Amino acid sequence: VKPGTAVSSDGSQFSFDDSDVLKLTLLATGGYDYEMYFDGSDVGLTASGEDVNAVHVLPDGSLLVSTTREDSVSTQYDSPGVGSGDTINFARQDVLTFTPSSTGATTTGSWSLFFDGSQHGLDVDAENIDALSLLADGRLLLSAIGAVSVPSVNATDKDVLAFNPASGLWSLYFDSSDLGMTVTSEDTNAFSVVESEQTVIVLSTIGELSAGGYTAAAHDASVFVPTSLGANTAGSFQSSLAINGAAVGLAGHNIDAFHAEPPAPAASFADPTTVASTALPEDANGEMELTTDNRHRLLAEPAVNGNRPLEPPFSGGNQMADVTDAGIVQG
Repeated sequence: VKPGTAVSSDGSQFSFDDSDVLKLTLLATGGYDYEMYFDGSDVGLTASGEDVNAVHVLPDGSLLVSTTREDSVSTQYDSPGVGSGDTINFARQDVLTFTPSSTGATTTGSWSLFFDGSQHGLDVDAENIDALSLLADGRLLLSAIGAVSVPSVNATDKDVLAFNPASGLWSLYFDSSDLGMTVTSEDTNAFSVVESEQTVIVLSTIGELSAGGYTAAAHDASVFVPTSLGANTAGSFQSSLAINGAAVGLAGHNIDAFHAEPPAPAASFADPTTVASTALPEDANGEMELTTDNRHRLLAEPAVNGNRPLEPPFSGGNQMADVTDAGIVQG
């Protein structure tokens, strides 16, 4: 996995590694700035197998992450690159929690195991977690790079499963085939659920998404508004993107992980037109964070403005994305 370079709209730039998280700030002027948010090498993510390919941000700022392969980290990093405490061995089917003490160019904090996939039926390479989200009721949503077979449920790489930690049971949360997602390029590799007045799903695929007349590229993040979920998934894709990759320099890249949060009160998922016509004051900036493994991950808090690269209905919300391929990280 190659490193990359984050380039802001003013031409300033800095290098990042494949386990870092960058912050992208969308300016009210239409420009954008990058800064380091999470330096993975500071907290033990130094091996190629520690390429983070799924991410979710908890309300307290902790990160849930899953990696492309098995490896290990120490439980504590009080100084950059200096681990202490026990060793956590993890697999590609597991989810870790990173609780930060500091973020930015000097990242410190602690690791713990959040979800042990092998204890719950995820035990083959194809069940490598490549997308995750956590619901308010505690259910963990997961998608994998290949077919998944867990007790009582089978799923494809395009579907999303829900694990209920209270009952220990699995269920199908998002049935992609119901929406016409049937070809290889429509493998879901970024998925986030926004629980607001109306449940909204943000997703990205490894290649072009074409479902029911709706199309999006691998560098885009699409917005799906469900009317039903589970074995009978139904709803509609919105014409406006959560992230318009081409508008923020992501053409040719692939969003690989994404976290989204509810929009500001002025925003409305049900009425994107209202959002698009509601502008913030001139000095209001939107902020994003993004991590890369040869991918880039991004937490965004854009201003409410339909002309901005992050389009309604997610103007004013937070997004975390991960982008495949090194180079300019802007999405």
